[in-house]
Amino acid sequence: ASLTVSFVSRVAAHFGGEVTDAAGLWEVVASAKTLELLVGVMATRPIWARWTDAKACLLDRTASEVSLGLTVEYACLHTWFNCSFLPKECTADPRDTADYVLSVYRTERGGKVLPTCLFKGALIFSQTAQSASIGDGPRCIVTADPATTPLTDEGYQAVLRQG
Repeated sequence: ASLTVSFVSRVAAHFGGEVTDAAGLWEVVASAKTLELLVGVMATRPIWARWTDAKACLLDRTASEVSLGLTVEYACLHTWFNCSFLPKECTADPRDTADYVLSVYRTERGGKVLPTCLFKGALIFSQTAQSASIGDGPRCIVTADPATTPLTDEGYQAVLRQG
């Protein structure tokens, strides 16, 4: 039982939620018999969790190197910017590169949780971009927040898209 709550809580967090009512969560567990159904429930932002409008797509820090490479490749093939022109500070670590590419991909698509922040389980939908940029967290994340987005054309475009 606690393993199921842990798993479902992780799925909620993946989409910007924090479980606040375990009883409500159990109703979902009883009806959502597959991960696909569970993800569908998360898209409705059920009342048993507190939901935050996330500002960025981030790489899951536990993602495998294979998943990382495939995800970045897909995003590079389906975005407007040239992935060979990344900010220098985002090229030393493949995870920073992935954060940059994937956050541009998500921002370009209007910032919707589904499907842009779910690449075969390789991404998480972060709670806030600012908290992700603090300390040892990801620092190569393009957002619409002018205080935290990288000072690049992609960062500028993300801010402009807000209006």
